[in-house]
Amino acid sequence: TATDGGVTLLPQTADLSITKTGPNPALAVVNVPFTWTVTARNEGPRAFTGTVIVTDTVPEHVTITAVSGSGWSCAPALPLAGPAPLTCTRVQGGAGLGAGAAWSAIQLTAVAAQAGIHRNVATVRATGANFPDQNPAN
Repeated sequence: TATDGGVTLLPQTADLSITKTGPNPALAVVNVPFTWTVTARNEGPRAFTGTVIVTDTVPEHVTITAVSGSGWSCAPALPLAGPAPLTCTRVQGGAGLGAGAAWSAIQLTAVAAQAGIHRNVATVRATGANFPDQNPAN
């Protein structure tokens, strides 16, 4: 007889993650437009199908004046003054977004009405997904 030591079988999953890049350098001037970009990815190991939901919480004293991103539908209507959530969705069908691939970036243009440090947070989640996201913290 022989044994290979066994194997651990994991459920099929897709791991959605999100990154955000802000103005570079991280400096903006009051009442002068600046941009930041939010990118959602499928880290895998399986292709993802379903509805992707990106929420960016606009900080107080910041107003979003424009949003762009191919394939994304964002709400509520602009301009959007913070504090308030901006939610962008897209449906991924077909063969799905493959492991290691990213959706088109969402670019937000904003103005700040007050000087100081303005921090905001973006999250990604899914509904109707073909596989669960086993790592929602990223």
